[in-house]
Amino acid sequence: MDIVTYTLDTVVKRANETADGTYNFYGNATPNLAFNVIMLVLYVVLLITHLILLMYKQYFFSWMMIFSIILQFAGYCARVDSHSNPYSVASYAVQSTFLIVAPVLFMGALYFQLAKLIEIYGHKYCLIRSPKLYSRTFISFDIFSFLIQAAGGGIVGSAASGSSDTTTGKNVFLAGDILQIVTMTVFIFFIFDFSYKVFYKARKIYQNTHSSALKLSEISQKMLEPQYRKKYYPIRQDPERFVFKYYVIAFSITVVLVYIRCFYRLVEFIEGQEGAIHNHEGYFIGFDGVLMMTATLLMTVFHPGFVFLGRKYVIPVTPGRYDPEDIEDISNTDEAVEETTSIEPVQKDLEANAVEYNYELPPYENLEDPESFKNYNKDPINYKN
Repeated sequence: MDIVTYTLDTVVKRANETADGTYNFYGNATPNLAFNVIMLVLYVVLLITHLILLMYKQYFFSWMMIFSIILQFAGYCARVDSHSNPYSVASYAVQSTFLIVAPVLFMGALYFQLAKLIEIYGHKYCLIRSPKLYSRTFISFDIFSFLIQAAGGGIVGSAASGSSDTTTGKNVFLAGDILQIVTMTVFIFFIFDFSYKVFYKARKIYQNTHSSALKLSEISQKMLEPQYRKKYYPIRQDPERFVFKYYVIAFSITVVLVYIRCFYRLVEFIEGQEGAIHNHEGYFIGFDGVLMMTATLLMTVFHPGFVFLGRKYVIPVTPGRYDPEDIEDISNTDEAVEETTSIEPVQKDLEANAVEYNYELPPYENLEDPESFKNYNKDPINYKN
């Protein structure tokens, strides 16, 4: 993500060098009109689609995607203009900045979805303390890396406009770019950990407890349902739906596509304005345009509104190592036991149980203590004074 490195460093320096305003900011890679018009049209269609998909109430995801698509649209508008006017500072600055910022918003939308998947399958599949920590951590690092890169770009622009050395600004920017890639690397590891536990490890558990004769490939997701969170069974299996069944695969591919695109931008930045990547549009088409379009199309077909039945269910991302309803059940059980601290209301029931199960009741006075009564009530047969 070289937000202002090209648009300020190169643009200002080249503008100073070429007073007649005839410097081609794209080098030998003047934007191809046909490709950029096609991308422009596709992003218009996608923008309209995602505006309609707001009806599925996945508001954070939808708005992040909408803003990302708007930036992509504006970037390709500038590239279309640059086809006939590659000397325009404004068009070059807009396309460079907007096409580079857009994936930051895109990844912000994706970071939130892993937390929702953990909510749907169960908190026990969370590698860290809680699903809420997933979204907060990765979105925070995404914003932080963006701010570092913006600061680096600002330093570059200030130095370039004053004809000073831009090395410091570039190094700051590079640090932010690397932080973004590291954040995505960790995120991909968490996706792998989640997928391993939910799809592979769950099958091994089923195989060991039910039928070792079954191959892992013969164990369906429905067989694994008892291991997952009961609350969201209808989303997973009632009925089995294509978009949910293959969502994790589509989600993983999308993240990897954006990841590859970020590496491409990093290499382009390191090579600089005179490098082969910047001077051949084929690299941009293959490693930015096509990858981001494919990622956006995947997250349109596998929109969380379809996948998570957004019009019917609200899936809050919650803190804690355990599923909220499990904690509530345990709490209610303890409260029910604590509320009954006297032996008198249940004396007859205890005596009847003693006859039925053939055991002796302890002296009632020993049960007047609330803690003793609670222990006795949990397991009267093995209770000891």
